[in-house]
Amino acid sequence: MLACAGTASAQPASGADTLFEDGRKALEAGHPAEACAKFEQAYALDHDAMGVMLNLGLCNEQLDKLASAAEWFARARTRASELHLADSETAAKDQLAALVARVATVAIEVRARPSELVGVTVDDKPVAQGDLARVPVDAGHHVIVATSGNTTERAEVDVRDGDHKTVPLVFPATELAKNPTTPPAQPVKQIAEPAVTATAVDGATQKRRAYIVGAAGGVLVTGSVVLGLVSESKVNETDHPDTRRNWQDVARYGGTSLFVIGAAGMASAVWMYLHAPEQSVVPVVGRDSIGVSFGGSF
Repeated sequence: MLACAGTASAQPASGADTLFEDGRKALEAGHPAEACAKFEQAYALDHDAMGVMLNLGLCNEQLDKLASAAEWFARARTRASELHLADSETAAKDQLAALVARVATVAIEVRARPSELVGVTVDDKPVAQGDLARVPVDAGHHVIVATSGNTTERAEVDVRDGDHKTVPLVFPATELAKNPTTPPAQPVKQIAEPAVTATAVDGATQKRRAYIVGAAGGVLVTGSVVLGLVSESKVNETDHPDTRRNWQDVARYGGTSLFVIGAAGMASAVWMYLHAPEQSVVPVVGRDSIGVSFGGSF
């Protein structure tokens, strides 16, 4: 346990001393919720108190709030490294390593135009767009909200320790103008020239282009998922802070970029497919005749 290791590295400030001791007594008496409340008050008075941070990790772990516990152990490890407190850093690192595989995570897949995405929250706490692929959460019920343009999408999810769930938030495509302005049709005039045939927009060609763009977008999205999984595996395989941070940056920046570009490509492909002309009326003007030709694509 961390009772001794926690208090030996960096004692809480005098104003937090009593709160820390009360928290330890509550924890030893089997009252982790009361202990967490005392430790949080002590931490508010001294952000460098290793004993407080380590015991906040312990009481949250006993409350089955593993993501919160891991966050406190990680915070203690980082601060202990900065203050050159080897014992506290080792204690925090050991506790964190024991928790990593048990922490539940959710991957939030927001399908919206990136330029219109305002923000994403989990239980009212903001989540950076670069962290959406892996959000650690405590076991229990969670509410996820995303805002894009003037539209808000909401999802709810229940997770247990060790779960890894994907939560999609799909926004409707932006509507086109309901009353587009159409220029008046021009009358066809007969001319005494060789036959001229206007070229119609080929709907089949546009649909083929949509398939290609959509496939490319799907490859990029798949690549982002694979990159995220590889990065997560690499993060779990090492305890070295710099290595973990490097792989997290790979997932955050590389994986997110691939996902955004791929999603944009897939959205563009859908738009191209839905707006491919199904039938065209083409004026045909010949030397001795005037008429129209009909063409379609399927």
